[in-house]
Amino acid sequence: MIFSRISSSVALPPCTDAPHGRAPLFHFHRRSLYDAIGEPDGRFRRPTPIAPAIERMMILDAVLSSRDITWLSATQEKVTHFTRLLHERLDRDKLPHLTFGRGKAKATRYFPDKLLLVCGPRRGRTCSRT
Repeated sequence: MIFSRISSSVALPPCTDAPHGRAPLFHFHRRSLYDAIGEPDGRFRRPTPIAPAIERMMILDAVLSSRDITWLSATQEKVTHFTRLLHERLDRDKLPHLTFGRGKAKATRYFPDKLLLVCGPRRGRTCSRT
């Protein structure tokens, strides 16, 4: 199980009791953990109120129970998927995005809604948002 591998190699953060009183809730926020998974500036390092934390746990439960489905969560995964799927016939500016700033300070954030994309069975080509 991934939790046992993480807990043996990373010091666990303090535990917060879940509001329903059934299970502890851990928030992993150490930079070394996020560096290890390639997301050193990941937004999930920030403290989270309990409601979004519960929502994320429900999504994680769905992901883990549906191993035959391809899930895209990272922005780069989504961009890569759609550019490959459409054989680069789709300009990046047609993907969902927000643009900030001007000139050299201009930055574009693709798939700003931060939703998971479900891409059907591993060999499938259909996607939907969750």
